[in-house]
Amino acid sequence: MQKTENIKLTLFIDGWCPMCKRFAKKIAQFDKKKQIAIEDIRTISHPSIDKEKAVKALASIDLYGNVFYGFDTIHQLGLTLPLFFVFSPITFFLKVSRLGHFLYNELAVRRTIIPLHCNEKKCVSL
Repeated sequence: MQKTENIKLTLFIDGWCPMCKRFAKKIAQFDKKKQIAIEDIRTISHPSIDKEKAVKALASIDLYGNVFYGFDTIHQLGLTLPLFFVFSPITFFLKVSRLGHFLYNELAVRRTIIPLHCNEKKCVSL
């Protein structure tokens, strides 16, 4: 876990999803100021996060305790990472038009879950 004084957003990913793990790795690479904490929803619980919903859609929680799921989390990442500020108007339009939510759901439905190497307590990297 990272130091909490810089953390602006905690991202909860599904550790059984290879696509989610790759996405988290890329976010960590872009997060030069270490403002985003990344946690595996399969191995950690948070009282504000609906675990069942978070397994189906990327979840996050900000400094103020606001919880986001799915495309709303993508939008929050865009607002948190300085490199992605340029895309904020685009993600805002996608959010308001609900097109971003539709596209996110289409992508989330097609993701692969690999539970063969995991259980609820421990997950071994492939």
